Amino acid sequence: MGLRSHREIRVALYAFFLGLIIAFIISRLVLISPKHKRTRKLESNGCKPERTNIDYRDGADQQANECPECPEPICPLCPESPLHIPYTMEQFIVKHIVDLKEGPLVITRTRMKSVESFFLSLHPSERDMQISHQLTTRGDWNDQLIGTVCHAMHSAPKDSYFVDVGAYVGALAFGVAQCGFNVAAFEPYSHTFRLLQESMALNHFDSDRVKLYNMALGNATGKACLAASSSDRSMARIYRSRDECRNDQVTIDKLDRVMKGATIWYLYMDTGGFEPAILTGARSFLTGPEPPKYIHFKASHSGFTKEVMGTNMDLAGTLKWLDQIGYSLRDGSNEPIRSIDEFVMELGHQAEDVIAIYHKNQQHLEV
Repeated sequence: MGLRSHREIRVALYAFFLGLIIAFIISRLVLISPKHKRTRKLESNGCKPERTNIDYRDGADQQANECPECPEPICPLCPESPLHIPYTMEQFIVKHIVDLKEGPLVITRTRMKSVESFFLSLHPSERDMQISHQLTTRGDWNDQLIGTVCHAMHSAPKDSYFVDVGAYVGALAFGVAQCGFNVAAFEPYSHTFRLLQESMALNHFDSDRVKLYNMALGNATGKACLAASSSDRSMARIYRSRDECRNDQVTIDKLDRVMKGATIWYLYMDTGGFEPAILTGARSFLTGPEPPKYIHFKASHSGFTKEVMGTNMDLAGTLKWLDQIGYSLRDGSNEPIRSIDEFVMELGHQAEDVIAIYHKNQQHLEV
């Protein structure tokens, strides 16, 4: 009886010490896990790892207030990226759903050679099989053009602007902003403009440096109708209606009025052939003492009537006028346009890049 009791005691002691060893090993494994190490470091630095309800304040301010001592690489409230989301993702998603009832939330981070990556809020690929699809799958769009514009803006006066008319989801506009330059982006379609606002917030761009305008530009002031394709969000056209608009009603204004007093260095337009109206509405800029150094647009036979555009100048007339006021004209291959009439005639149904570069002592083309 006594032996049995001693044997049971020894077994119990062995089991107890074995349990202590196993518990010690398990505790060490937990303590050296990355998540637990990060929590311990946060607590030692005075940072609480739990997320709190964040309001719509400036992202940098809220980071400093809620996590003042935390090292940037390890604190969950200090993003590893220099791009700050200004409020919680939950609030961001709720606001997106409320404002844009017809579309899911699609956010991508660009991967371009010409500029550091940035966030873009996009249409779903099934509603934009070209731009949004390529940005979500490959992470780039107009990469080379962004590099070209940023290079051109390096020689611009400090307070001058890159102006993007027909900015769409903002790949070009925000790419140039990511280079550090002032940007003014115009987008008339309300749904797409909301995506621009979301991208602006995601990238924490300064509103004094990047300005967004929910309007169309032309040679008129007031209201116009906008028809956007339900299957392809990149396709939208201005039209005039004597009755109420069947689609969206948008504000239309002249560039001369909207950006009066500003300096435009690079004017880019992608508006499906509405460029003659936009340039006519920018006459004061183009003929003033400091005209844009660069004017870049897709030349095409638009099909817009003179009534809709509010100008008697067609594409050929617009190009001739640019030549007369001191611009040299080049095509998408950077070759000089020697005959405007031949260039316009050869366009057919295609769109061709036109880059107009201002020279004060321009020798005009023979037209």
